[in-house]
Amino acid sequence: MNTTVVWSASELSAIGAGVLVFFFCLGFSVWKALSASQSGLYWHISLCMIWLGVVIAAIAGSRAEVWTTAVNIGYAILSLGILLTLGGMVYLALHHLSIYRDRNHHRTG
Repeated sequence: MNTTVVWSASELSAIGAGVLVFFFCLGFSVWKALSASQSGLYWHISLCMIWLGVVIAAIAGSRAEVWTTAVNIGYAILSLGILLTLGGMVYLALHHLSIYRDRNHHRTG
């Protein structure tokens, strides 16, 4: 009996894109949590949501009797953390690219 799984190119591309988004969001959240002075709490929450989702999904999925509800909750928390990170990135981009921003804001004197 042949049990080899054959992956199509589109499936591998989707998996690769998901992995890239995950690691980019994780790295960005870590960086902003360590360096942001004004919105540090937001980035700490985002980072904690990502790690909490990963840990819950990994522990629940590694059991002999898979806890489907716990795995789904873990993935939901992970997705929320990624969405928080992406939303924060969009906010930062809009803030820095805003046409309403005062160009002399950072000058002293």
